Amino acid sequence: MTTSPAHVEPRHGPPGPDGAYAARLVDVRVHLGGHDVLRQVDLTLDRACLTALTGPNGAGKSTLIEVLAGVRPPTAGRTEVRARSVAFVPQRAAVPDRLPVTVHDVVTMGAWGETGPWRRIGREGRSRVEEAMEVLDLGPLSRRSFATLSGGERQRALLAQGLARGADLLLVDEPTTGLDTRNAAHICEAVAREVARGVCVVCVSHDPDVIARADRVVRLEEGRVVADHGGPHLECGPRSDLR
Repeated sequence: MTTSPAHVEPRHGPPGPDGAYAARLVDVRVHLGGHDVLRQVDLTLDRACLTALTGPNGAGKSTLIEVLAGVRPPTAGRTEVRARSVAFVPQRAAVPDRLPVTVHDVVTMGAWGETGPWRRIGREGRSRVEEAMEVLDLGPLSRRSFATLSGGERQRALLAQGLARGADLLLVDEPTTGLDTRNAAHICEAVAREVARGVCVVCVSHDPDVIARADRVVRLEEGRVVADHGGPHLECGPRSDLR
């Protein structure tokens, strides 16, 4: 991955019955490496909701959010994204040590959607960048080279980049994996703020704390949705079996 802002423009589909959903997958299948990594996935994702995607490694979780982000087209089925803009925060980004970008540069890239790369962003974009830096406590690291950061600091900067996008659909891949308590807490608080302002957040995670905070928990196994607690028209149930 590079530090360019990870986002796609929305692909509008027919409106749902109540207009509340941000994105929807309809009978989605993805075939990779000689086998199906996603199979007949039907999923509707509501606004102002944190959905945790859980399941064993290789279950198709990361592929699912790549499909939602538009970076991996489905082999079959339909993807509908009604959000005005989408931000995708990968688990890790490889930045060459020789690349002279600061933490502030990386976060600012999230606002490039309104101007294009390396152009001066407007007042609204600058405000989003500064707010994202503050929410994730990146002020003291603002002028540090991104390549010198620890794993937790990098993940905070990448999430801040996603927040600076000002997206209605935020897709996050294992944001707290391997992080210390302090960095993980910053990320969880930032995600909660986004949900509170009406954003649909989809988060791949094995972290019990993230799962406990989720409004909805979807478990995948072998590319299929095998459990869905707290989703549309579903009652919330015990989540101990979903981690």
